[in-house]
Amino acid sequence: MSGNGTGKVLRREPLTEVVAFGASAIGIFQFLWPPIDTFLNGDNSFLEVLWELIKPVNDIYPGFMIGWVFLAVVSVFAFSTFAIARRVGEYIERSRTGIAVLSTHVKLTIQPDGSTAISERTQHFHANRPGIDAYSYGSGCRQLCGRIDEGSLVLESTRDEKPITAKLVKQGNKQWIEVKEVFEDELPTHVMATYLPNLWVATCDRIGLFWINRVVNERKAELIIINEYNAERCQLAFLAGTSPITNTIVEIIFPKEFAPLEDSIEAFVIHETAVEERHHSFKASDDGESMVIRAKAKRLENCTFEVQWQNCKALVDTCPEEKEC
Repeated sequence: MSGNGTGKVLRREPLTEVVAFGASAIGIFQFLWPPIDTFLNGDNSFLEVLWELIKPVNDIYPGFMIGWVFLAVVSVFAFSTFAIARRVGEYIERSRTGIAVLSTHVKLTIQPDGSTAISERTQHFHANRPGIDAYSYGSGCRQLCGRIDEGSLVLESTRDEKPITAKLVKQGNKQWIEVKEVFEDELPTHVMATYLPNLWVATCDRIGLFWINRVVNERKAELIIINEYNAERCQLAFLAGTSPITNTIVEIIFPKEFAPLEDSIEAFVIHETAVEERHHSFKASDDGESMVIRAKAKRLENCTFEVQWQNCKALVDTCPEEKEC
């Protein structure tokens, strides 16, 4: 932005930009055309044209080393085209992943007794290809005394506020559970939901575009976990597989008297051995009766989203001895 001394701002006119772009395109074409013309309209083979261009001074370009400039420009263009084509191919292939998760909200509420926690998970997801008629859910404990109350599990998916869950196939033990949620019918698909970027689809879902309601599903799960989050050091880990998760929010709610040590809270995204730290917040709830850890992450895929903290002594005292587990 510049001034002309009278306080007026000089603005570039759109027509001027179009003319400048056209002139640049014509100039580039004129530079690249001689070797192409020599190959198409002459009796020279591809290798003969290439050999001529390698010469510091040649019959195609009168200037010194101009042939090398042409080869450099074409090499950069070819490499860029290959890289773009590869990225497009990878994008299309990944777009066909069975299920895309637009958002995941994990909420863990530590109960007043300190030993019990309620885990809630809300997800918005859609199928990218036909034939998807089930979706897995899993949860597990890491602490020796941690236990899952299998009978407390509530899991249901809806589409446009109508239930679509037919049955739940469960397996596991006291420390882990895996559930196959079988739907009444195959999940519907839409070409726009499959190939548009997930961030765009998530935005369409939030603003309620009419077509998105026909393919986006909402799943709600609730589970009671016992003696998992009252050890001295604890963590809540959330695994993201090949189905990418566009937006993830993790909330951990403690009774005020059990609030953890604030400087001990950490949030990480872990890709194999590579670790990226994530921003998190720790503040009192609106009613002032509890303390909340909140962490966010975007675009999770083939990684673990983990929140760690150190509990206060009052909460640790509710954890049973290992021999009592």
